Amino acid sequence: MLLGQWSTSAASNLVIGTTATLPTTGFARAVSGDTVHTFLTRIATATLDEDIFWELAPHIEALAEHEGFPAHAASVTARRA
Repeated sequence: MLLGQWSTSAASNLVIGTTATLPTTGFARAVSGDTVHTFLTRIATATLDEDIFWELAPHIEALAEHEGFPAHAASVTARRA
């Protein structure tokens, strides 16, 4: 869960390090037995203030360009306007 206008998906995916859930087509449920943790929900949260966002912005743009995610880079560029 990203909190605040400066905690962008691009920042989360590329530099903050919050986890993302990817589809596993059920495979993740088959690799281990059920424990109490199976029935709990964990939610990662992150928040950035504006100063930290701008400090991280060049890194977000560089990684986004390198990984081929132009929309992630554009999400930083659009905030400069």
